[in-house]
Amino acid sequence: MSDPGFVRRSTVLARSSPLHRLDLRQAWQQFPDHLYDPRTLALAALEAVMHQQGLDQEATTEAVVEFLVELARDAAPGREGGEHEAVARFVLRELLNDQQGGMDFAVAYSDYRQGHSRQELGVRLLSEEIGRGGRAVLRASVPAINLLLAGMDVDVEDHQAAKDEILRRQVRTGRWGRAEESAGESLKLSLAYAERIRVVLRETERDVRAVDWGRHVPDLLEAARGHLLERQRAEQGLIELMRAARDGIQESDVLLTCMRILQLLQRAHHRHSQLLKEVLGARSTFLQSQAEQRFRPIPQLSRVALQSDVLLPLLELGGLRRLR
Repeated sequence: MSDPGFVRRSTVLARSSPLHRLDLRQAWQQFPDHLYDPRTLALAALEAVMHQQGLDQEATTEAVVEFLVELARDAAPGREGGEHEAVARFVLRELLNDQQGGMDFAVAYSDYRQGHSRQELGVRLLSEEIGRGGRAVLRASVPAINLLLAGMDVDVEDHQAAKDEILRRQVRTGRWGRAEESAGESLKLSLAYAERIRVVLRETERDVRAVDWGRHVPDLLEAARGHLLERQRAEQGLIELMRAARDGIQESDVLLTCMRILQLLQRAHHRHSQLLKEVLGARSTFLQSQAEQRFRPIPQLSRVALQSDVLLPLLELGGLRRLR
């Protein structure tokens, strides 16, 4: 239990706890709890958001609600449409942690590396932000994407290189179903990596002071540039391998699987090309954001004291009205 790998698995399990609490919280809702599977719906929502992430048309809040409504309707076709929508919005509220104002979920796990201690983590699965077109869009976090990767918390660069070799062997030995799974997991790894970079770029556009452009970000971008160039070369080789394999396939079902693998590889290649363009333009983004924010006042948040700032002024206002 003191092994770092065990601790890492414990943290991955802890990060999945917001999904497990869905079953408990479903009991407090107005719809029957035996008809719907909120955890599966939540995973489906994360998957739908993830696949649109970083594209020009990101997953809007209402589009995801409609998607979940359809799944709820399939689960209980005899129920009313209003109930299906209630299920969909319940799942989305839980993923966004609306009950706590969209804050990170607070989760804990036990660490036995030096005796015993309880460690706390802040976990965010989904966030609602303003997209490019000014509409509310949903974005999945890196921990959420890792959950879709069967709970793996891994080094993306090393794992993708290993996945490439596994995929090559699966193609050469004709294990097409497993090859499709490997290509799908590799695409998810690409999306997780892209989100890690884009979080920094979005934060720069919001407030350059919140990001370490002195050292951390330049190092991150330099590593990203090398990784993305390597990914493009590797993916191009895999695409050529799949095209050659496709030309020699006769069975229709295997050919369809091969085409799906090829599409997954092409999507990953396209995503990496997009991200590389953003990485290469990151310095310009920083300079532009710095210039725009130079004279912007620093945002300040102040806490409200309910008694002195709200209750007493209201009581005084009521007293003045009585005097009039």
